[in-house]
Amino acid sequence: MWSGCWPWPRGCGCGPCCGVLRCGTPEKALNRALYLAERAVNLDPGGFKGQAALAQAYLARGEHAQAIRTYEHLLALGPGGVEDYNNLAMEYRDAGEDSAAIYPLEQALAAQPDFDRAAAELARLRRPP
Repeated sequence: MWSGCWPWPRGCGCGPCCGVLRCGTPEKALNRALYLAERAVNLDPGGFKGQAALAQAYLARGEHAQAIRTYEHLLALGPGGVEDYNNLAMEYRDAGEDSAAIYPLEQALAAQPDFDRAAAELARLRRPP
């Protein structure tokens, strides 16, 4: 019988499905994720993982300005992963700031030249209108 957390038992805490089960709705689960990420940052303001969780929470909620600010802070803490650069670029794009999205995409490709999503988005942004 499928429990919603396959292959783990219902309510195991494995991820998003358990958050929804405990919180009732995806919106409440996102609110809880934001709350927990903010607590993590308050406990360790320079911590990379807390900042990453906070940036992801803002991204999931569609709060572009907050996500951009948090990703920029996260990347200033130290070398971020290609996904962090890509997510920052996508937030710039979603906020209507296409020109600002180019630099993070270039950074992602410098770190991982075969990162196809970043390469495709960069090509799209550089294409003449």
